[in-house]
Amino acid sequence: MQTITFEYSPELVKQVAGRFVLRQIMRTSVLVIAVGLAGLITLIAGERGWFQGASITVFVGYFLLWFMYYRNSIKVAQELTNRTITVKFDEEDVSFESADHLSIVKWPRFKKVQKLNEAWLFHIYADNHYTLVPTSHLDEELKGFIEQKIKRHGGQII
Repeated sequence: MQTITFEYSPELVKQVAGRFVLRQIMRTSVLVIAVGLAGLITLIAGERGWFQGASITVFVGYFLLWFMYYRNSIKVAQELTNRTITVKFDEEDVSFESADHLSIVKWPRFKKVQKLNEAWLFHIYADNHYTLVPTSHLDEELKGFIEQKIKRHGGQII
């Protein structure tokens, strides 16, 4: 078993959430941008109808949702009274513990681990929900252990 402890600081969350949001937008925004531009172009050309309103609303709403996601991530980190997080990796599961919360997650429950420069993101339930672990606290042995466990249980490393 390996244990690491780190501070869930607003600065770290700001970096990680910003990079995560940017990656998500880059992967999924092509269609949203195309629809938004089509609506804007036809609006400028003089068309007034449901398509223009709907396409521009989708465009603005998409980016507004991601901005709110980013802002809320930082807000949660700022509101924590005790930012110390302890993560324990063992053969059967991973536990994430703070002063007022404990989550124990079996390895098969992880859908993927997303590797960023600042942190590894452990996705449990959905692509847009994760628990972060700073890379500065992951040595090569632990990284190999995590990758092996995730792959063995059908998860992805991206």
